Amino acid sequence: MLPKWPGSTPFLLHVADLLSLLKSKGPESPALAPKNTLSGGLTPLARPDQNLYSPIKAPKSRDLGQCPGPPEKGCPNRAVQERSSEMEKRATLLSRRQKHHEMKSSQRSLRVRVLGLWRAELLSVRLFSVLTGLTLSACLAFAPAQGQEGDPEPPVKEAASDDLADAKGRETGYPIPRFVSLKSSLVNMRRGPGVTYPIDWVYSRYGLPMEVIGEFDIWLKVRAHDGTVGWMKGSLLDGRRMALVEGGRVELYRRQEKTERGLVAIADPGVIVRLHKCGPVWCRAEVGGYKGWLTRDNLWGLYPEEAFN
Repeated sequence: MLPKWPGSTPFLLHVADLLSLLKSKGPESPALAPKNTLSGGLTPLARPDQNLYSPIKAPKSRDLGQCPGPPEKGCPNRAVQERSSEMEKRATLLSRRQKHHEMKSSQRSLRVRVLGLWRAELLSVRLFSVLTGLTLSACLAFAPAQGQEGDPEPPVKEAASDDLADAKGRETGYPIPRFVSLKSSLVNMRRGPGVTYPIDWVYSRYGLPMEVIGEFDIWLKVRAHDGTVGWMKGSLLDGRRMALVEGGRVELYRRQEKTERGLVAIADPGVIVRLHKCGPVWCRAEVGGYKGWLTRDNLWGLYPEEAFN
């Protein structure tokens, strides 16, 4: 009598029928024989409410690196996962390195372009300066030269040093001749009344006395202590009275009398003296910060009979 399948009416097996069934079928191999057997080699049967064809859940095994789901659902093992994550990290690192290299190359190219533009600009500036110099030199070469020897100078009213008449300058209205002094420590003496005339001498001593012997526009014709004559710009000359010691020493006294106790200072030749007022014999002066009285002897910057306060 064969058993009926579950789902039909409940069935019962007789022990003798079960033994005969087992003897007739038997296990194929000792290795494949069921391990969970009762005494006497009997295998426990399933309950009527148990489905023999229900899916069996595979045990979770973390030691083998398997996923909980079946392999057919695309769940790789742990080794595959680690390999894929390592490949993703390498790809990310390579992409970062490539971006860094591209950024460096772009910066380098930008530097090269900036350097090239700077060099080109510098070259253009140098070329422009060279062309400008050549143009100016050509213009000066072909332009008519002024201030050369033999060229006529503009009419200038001059007066002799010994003539203290009522001669006046037609530009300033001051008497001619008269003494002035240098206002700057760098004054050019030109050959004529204009910047186009060449420079003959450069005076670099502040307060040096000069004698004005002529005028033209803003230019004054002056004579130095050594007899040199030239033109200077009027704005570089001052009306303060200065004198140059020449020919011998000059002694400065406290009062208008020559005494040893009243001697204040001694000025050597070449020293510039500031004159405050002068009389027929004595002048109130200042030398190197010392003030006193000195005689008119050995001073260049005064007319013989000139007096002023």
